[in-house]
Amino acid sequence: MCQLDPILAFIQLVVSGVITFLIICMVVYAVVSWLTAFDIIRMTSPAARQITSFLDAITRPMVAPIRRFLPTLGGVDLSFLVAFLVLEGVNRFLLPGGLYALQKLMGGCG
Repeated sequence: MCQLDPILAFIQLVVSGVITFLIICMVVYAVVSWLTAFDIIRMTSPAARQITSFLDAITRPMVAPIRRFLPTLGGVDLSFLVAFLVLEGVNRFLLPGGLYALQKLMGGCG
């Protein structure tokens, strides 16, 4: 397998970084929501509200469509798990494969 064109490699780096950032935000949001549920973090703190609001704004667009189709099971919201798996799949499989296919269409890699 040949190497990616430098421009495509840069695109892969940027898109992969954004996906990794989104995954980290999802994990942090889940942990913060658990800590809030167990009253370890109190939402009376302005910093806690601001962080939670930021993480909610980042994660809600990813999990809202999944929540419409996936019911909660015993009170457990699995939409975060599905969104995580989709993002990780895109990052590991679709992104590199798509960029190599794009490079072949552009005439690279013999």
